[in-house]
Amino acid sequence: MDCLETAAFPGQLAEEVDRLLHMVVVSSGPTGVELSGKLHDFLEDDLKSWYPKLAGKLISYTKSTFKESKIDILIKTMVKEVKERSIVLQMPDKSIKEVPCGLVVWAAGNKGCKITQDLMVKLPAEQTN
Repeated sequence: MDCLETAAFPGQLAEEVDRLLHMVVVSSGPTGVELSGKLHDFLEDDLKSWYPKLAGKLISYTKSTFKESKIDILIKTMVKEVKERSIVLQMPDKSIKEVPCGLVVWAAGNKGCKITQDLMVKLPAEQTN
């Protein structure tokens, strides 16, 4: 909400509005895909009434990127650092890239929970299923 409120503040530079409305979901699986869909729904269903001036820009951008499949899915890419106004990525070729953004959501987790790990050890044959 802070990003949206700040982007709606009169007199913001276009570059700053773009950064604030750039939302990053860090994920290693279906949770991030689901969250991205829910974020889209939030923008579609709620943002229109709360921030009508931003809604058009953000919703049209979101629709066009989903429609044209321009959502950047970065595989074999590591988030090295989350900064206040950007994220730092290590690309597959080991180069470093900094991406400006207003919101970062970490939906990747760290590792499987203990019960899942124990179950996997007890059922090794099923791991190739």
